[in-house]
Amino acid sequence: EVVLTDQPQSQTAESNLLQFPEILNEGQPIQGPIKFFDWAKGFGFIKAQYYERDVHVSIRHVPVYLRPFLHEGTCFWFITGKSQRGIHAKLIGLVDYEAVIRKAV
Repeated sequence: EVVLTDQPQSQTAESNLLQFPEILNEGQPIQGPIKFFDWAKGFGFIKAQYYERDVHVSIRHVPVYLRPFLHEGTCFWFITGKSQRGIHAKLIGLVDYEAVIRKAV
């Protein structure tokens, strides 16, 4: 289970992986590629950079204009949020629009 804390981070995300791999702060900006996305169920997972666990992403937190890019390997940035079920991604955006466009052409 991922633990969220309201304590401010005093270390970089990379050093936190070494010392506290299970801790993510709510509201923390992170990036990572889509691991998988199930369109029928409306959710998937992002492989969060510097953390061992994947982060849940719901279609409702993805802006309509970004939904066509929800496929394996596309890198997104996101802000972590907390729900009753644990950590999830919210306020999602593409890391590199140009790379996605080059891949599509």
